[in-house]
Amino acid sequence: MGGTLELGLAAQPMVLNAGYGGTDLQAGKLVLDYTGPADDPASAVLSILAASYNGGTNSFLSGRIFSSTATSSKGLGWIDDPTAKQVTIMPALYGDANLDGTVNVSDLSKVLTNYDQTGMDWGQGDFSYDGTVDISDLSKVLTSYDQSLAASRPTLAAVPEPSGLVLSVALIAGIACRRWTVRKGS
Repeated sequence: MGGTLELGLAAQPMVLNAGYGGTDLQAGKLVLDYTGPADDPASAVLSILAASYNGGTNSFLSGRIFSSTATSSKGLGWIDDPTAKQVTIMPALYGDANLDGTVNVSDLSKVLTNYDQTGMDWGQGDFSYDGTVDISDLSKVLTSYDQSLAASRPTLAAVPEPSGLVLSVALIAGIACRRWTVRKGS
């Protein structure tokens, strides 16, 4: 079962900005905290996830925030909670608007309430990341209806920058050599 990685404003650029390795969200939740409307990362998250969705072709298998465990029925969903001042991103069945792990009447209700509306997001029933709740979103709810997302083990894996990877390997090699030297000299 996955856990929750909660990031404050200072740590969010590691996930949201180009030039860093990005995040492979396999299970669990990525929660981005913010202090007010000016700091709300929702538009950046929407843009990143829409690019990762890639029109449904190889959905969420690459991008800034991606999922190596995505399938044709499971992608990445997200919701912005301005009251809690948090954006939550997590693996979800297509059709799970409220990210509770099950596609049910609550999710169907969101799609029907917002049907044929533009400017919508995942929490409002737009599961195809095109901004409109339409027949493709309704189809996703009906296909996954009464199904639940099974918990899985892996959580988040940060993809290091090449320089970070080199530094990590150098540190591990240095520690290994130090241990060998200490043992040999004892």
